[in-house]
Amino acid sequence: MSKRNSVGASNTLFNYFSKTPPTNKKVKSEVEVDKSPKLNSSVQNGDKEKVEKKKRERQATPSPEVKRNSDSEDEVPIAPKRRKRIRLNPVDSDDSDVENQDNKMDRSEVEKPSMEKKLQDSFKYEPNQSPKAKKPSKPATKSSTSDKPSTSAPKPVEEKPISADDDNWTHCKLEWLKPEKIRDAKKRRPDHPEYDPSTLFVPSEFYKDQTPAHRQWWEMKSSHFDCVLFFKVGKFYELYHMDAAVGVNELGFSYMKGEFAHSGFPESAYGRMASTLVSKGYKVARVEQTETPDMMQERCRQTGKNSKWDKVVRREICQVTMRGAQICGLQDNGPAEPTAAYMMAIAEEESNGSSTYGICFVDTSIGLFHLGQFQDDKHSSRLLTTLAHYPPALIIYDRKTSHRTTKLLSTHCHSARREAQNLWTPDRTLKILAEKYYRTNADGEWPEGIKPFLHE
Repeated sequence: MSKRNSVGASNTLFNYFSKTPPTNKKVKSEVEVDKSPKLNSSVQNGDKEKVEKKKRERQATPSPEVKRNSDSEDEVPIAPKRRKRIRLNPVDSDDSDVENQDNKMDRSEVEKPSMEKKLQDSFKYEPNQSPKAKKPSKPATKSSTSDKPSTSAPKPVEEKPISADDDNWTHCKLEWLKPEKIRDAKKRRPDHPEYDPSTLFVPSEFYKDQTPAHRQWWEMKSSHFDCVLFFKVGKFYELYHMDAAVGVNELGFSYMKGEFAHSGFPESAYGRMASTLVSKGYKVARVEQTETPDMMQERCRQTGKNSKWDKVVRREICQVTMRGAQICGLQDNGPAEPTAAYMMAIAEEESNGSSTYGICFVDTSIGLFHLGQFQDDKHSSRLLTTLAHYPPALIIYDRKTSHRTTKLLSTHCHSARREAQNLWTPDRTLKILAEKYYRTNADGEWPEGIKPFLHE
C-alpha cells in the first residue's frame, strides 16, 4: 500500500515485477533443486517464462489505471488479484502441481475409506426408505418365520386353550349329555318319531349339586336346548357350558377360569352379539332378571321360604330370536338383510295323491301377515311357486307332514331353518285367538282377513 501512494502506477508495476522474479528464482531454485529434476528445467527456461509473464502483466496494467480514481474501498479487491498474479509464476505453478499431486494422492487415500463408509451407511439407510428394497427384506422375514414353524408349530398345539371338543369341561363329562344317552324332556331317544330336539332330560339328582343360579340355567336349558342362552348376571350376559363354547368359537370370546366352560360380554353389546349368532343360523334366548335383590328379600319374607333355592333373584326368558323371527326393539336392531326374511308355517292335508296346503307367512320386522289356503297337484306346483315368490328364512311345519312335502322343503329351502312341531288343532287355535286377542276388543268381532277361514 505504501508503494502505491509514493510512486506512480507505471514505475510501481515495473519495479515490482522487475525485482520480485529474481528473488523468487533464487529461493525456489535453492530449495527445489534437490527435490525434482523438473524444477531445474523450469529454472533454465526462466528467461522465456519472464517474457511470457511480462506480457501477461502488461496486459493486466490497464485495470489499475482505470480504477485509480476510485475510493480506497475499491483497492481492497486488488490484493487478491496481486496474489493471483504471483500464483501464475511458472515456477510456483510447477511446484504447486507437484504438491497438489502429493496432496491429491494423500487425500484420495484418506477419502477412499471415508467414502466407502458413507456408501455403506447410505446403503444401510436406503433400504428403509425405498419400497423396492423392502421386497427382499420381506422374504427374509418370511423365510425366518417359515423356518420357525418346524420348532414353534407344536407349541400352539400344547398351549392351545381348551376347546369345546375336548373332554375337560364339566358338560363333556356328563353321561346323560353324551350322544348315545341323550334324551328329550319326556325321555325319548332321537330315533323316536316324536323326539323333541328342543328339550333335554336333566336328572333330578344333578340339580341338587348345583348353585341356585346354575340350577336356574339348567332348568331353562332343559326346555330350550336348541337355544343359546344369554344369561343375565348384573350388567353382563353370561354363557355357560356348551353355550360358552359357541361364544368362543363364533364370537371370539375367551374362556374364564374354572372347571366348567364360561364366557360372557357386557349388556351393551347384546344387539351385536345376538345378530351375529342369528345371522349364522343360531337361535338366541335372552334371559333377564325380573326382580331386584330387595324384591327377592321381600318375596322371601312374605312367603316365609328362606331356602337357598329361594334366595336368588328370579330370571325369565324374555325373548327368543332367530332368522325369520327378528323384530326391532331397544336392544335388538332387527334383521340386517335388506330383503324381507319371512317366517312361514305350513299345514297339509292329503287326499287322493294330492295335498291341500294352508300357508301363513309373516314379515316380523313390520308385522305384515299373509294367510292362504289352496289345493295343489301331485307335483306341488303352487307350493313351489309360493316358495319362489316369498323365500322363507324360517319354516315351521307339522310333524305329520308327508314325506314328499318334507323332502320338497329340504331341497328347495335348504338355507332356511326348518322346525317340525306339533301344530294345534283348528278348534284349539280359534279358542286361543278368541280368548286372548279378538274377543277382548271393543267390537268383539273377528278381523276381515280371518273371517273367510272360519267354519260356520
